[in-house]
Amino acid sequence: MTLVGAMLADGEAANEYNLDIALSRVLVPGELRKLEKVTASPRGREGNRSSFICADETGLWVPAEHGPQLAEALRRNLGKMGGRMIETTNAPSPGENSVAEESHRYWEQIQSGQSYDKSLLFDSVSVHVEDIYDREQAMPALEVCYGDAKWVDLERIWQEINDPSNRESTCRRFYFNEMTTGESGWLKAAEVYACRNDKLKPLKKTDRIAIGFKGAVRNGAAAVVAVRLRDQAVFVLKVWEKPENAPRDWEVDYVEVDEFMRKQFAKRDVFFALADPTSYQDIIGRWAADHEDVVEEFWFSSKAKAAKAVEQFESAVKAQRVVWNEQPILERHILACHILETPQGDLLRKETADSKRYISVAQAAVLALEAAKEAIERGGLAPEVDRTMYAY
Repeated sequence: MTLVGAMLADGEAANEYNLDIALSRVLVPGELRKLEKVTASPRGREGNRSSFICADETGLWVPAEHGPQLAEALRRNLGKMGGRMIETTNAPSPGENSVAEESHRYWEQIQSGQSYDKSLLFDSVSVHVEDIYDREQAMPALEVCYGDAKWVDLERIWQEINDPSNRESTCRRFYFNEMTTGESGWLKAAEVYACRNDKLKPLKKTDRIAIGFKGAVRNGAAAVVAVRLRDQAVFVLKVWEKPENAPRDWEVDYVEVDEFMRKQFAKRDVFFALADPTSYQDIIGRWAADHEDVVEEFWFSSKAKAAKAVEQFESAVKAQRVVWNEQPILERHILACHILETPQGDLLRKETADSKRYISVAQAAVLALEAAKEAIERGGLAPEVDRTMYAY
């Protein structure tokens, strides 16, 4: 707002419109027209009669800060007044579901003919450089990105890029305007592949296990993963994943999921199981009722608990305390996971909301390991006690 006041005062606008320029607002005396900065409160903005809004840095308007709710309120107000909005932002970080990311996704839908509305103008200068630390590649790209902003010292920008404390993905976003997710990946491929054990004994029905279940209904997958208590070996028991060319109305088969899980309880030595009830609360509730003290609900929406479970699995992978044989779908889902930072800790998310790189198997594995820890605490590794009573 300081820049706005300075530009209006130094140009012809102040005299032309007889503007009253203050620190937090600009008025046109005698008229119901004003330019002001406002609080970022969705409720506080509801019903405001705006004709033009400049939404700055919408790449930072994320759900945790109520950014999308604020944008919705502002757009409702503009719709009633026939007004317009302009968003000014650096490239957003994919997967954070910021207002800028949603706007970019909406523009892609318009370009592909999936949206009725054609009134969105998307203007972005973005340059991809194979090696941003190669001066011969980077400097011409920076000149394109900064255009006629001659006041920017590109040599200083070059120094910032080469500062080892600045991550490459951050430099790509802020200096080359690239949408990149490099810093948000969860586990590295080398760490994941190091957990492979080709000599691992196969899972037997008599092996005592803990189970994790996580499932989406439509755009995603559902998975059942087991952890063998005696050696922390991870086994993918079943996956329902949306096929590549599936119809729009494709869904995970609820009945098949229910039947499969009940077979595991009947035929395997399942000591404990954790299941996320999201979209499956009715059948998981019946599992818990029919197998009391064996099945418990674990909501991934409970951020504090989920963050601890994610941290536990991450630590176990890095220390190779968990192992598995060659299971491509498990490794694929783990490597597709990205981190969502919250005050309670790191949670797992897809790369973007509509990404086809699913993560349900990884989430089920996190639950399975958490269930295994709980099972061991409950005596899951204790030797069987012969409770037969003999009478003489």
